[in-house]
Amino acid sequence: MAALIDAMTMSADVPWTSFLDLQEGTVIDSGVQEAEDDDDDESVSELALDPERYAEIPRLEGREEYEIMAAFAASIDDDELRERLDDALQGKGAFSRFRRVVDRDAELRDGWYAFKENELIRIARRWLAALDIEPVYELPRHEKPVVSAPVPAPKVGLFELLLLGAPDGKTELLEGRVLRQIRAKTSAEARVIFTRVARDLCRYFDVPWRKRLVEGTSRFDLELAHLAVEDELVTLGIDVPIVIWKVFC
Repeated sequence: MAALIDAMTMSADVPWTSFLDLQEGTVIDSGVQEAEDDDDDESVSELALDPERYAEIPRLEGREEYEIMAAFAASIDDDELRERLDDALQGKGAFSRFRRVVDRDAELRDGWYAFKENELIRIARRWLAALDIEPVYELPRHEKPVVSAPVPAPKVGLFELLLLGAPDGKTELLEGRVLRQIRAKTSAEARVIFTRVARDLCRYFDVPWRKRLVEGTSRFDLELAHLAVEDELVTLGIDVPIVIWKVFC
């Protein structure tokens, strides 16, 4: 099964073809032989002439690989992590972006490899079933991976911050703004909160959300809202006219 999966996932640039020997149950890699190759190597044409014994192993198409990645992203329970994977899968270069996101966290990477192996086994078994073959193998079978975010973050959004984030429990008007703050456990967690609140602000002000609005920056300003992140601290400032402030104070 391992050899079969390797053959199915071989790059399209590899200049040989893989066959399954239906009598021996082995995988044979064959191609146009070079002069220094062993004399007993069989060429693609020789194997293809005996379809009763040799079945050419199909290579996984790019569309199928993409569908496996998309299915893995959809299986993730954490909203922020799932959104990161979904964003990586958009547009040209999706494969390399997806791998970069996965490789940033060991647990996520292990979950991806287990998920991918399960899917490849399923595809291989489907192909074998079409040949009336029920495979016997000893590869470990993985259940759906349980993957958590690299840094768990509380579900703090715009309204949680507005209601509960008064510095030192006091609401003050400082230079025309009311401040709300939250100190996260880590800078990575603070970044997650910063992104989530920025997205909530876009929804509130009816502005289309694009993740690039906060990429590479520690500030996000939208109309009367001013959001910032510094290390573990997330701060939201809201402009409040003095006449409005006096109504409440």
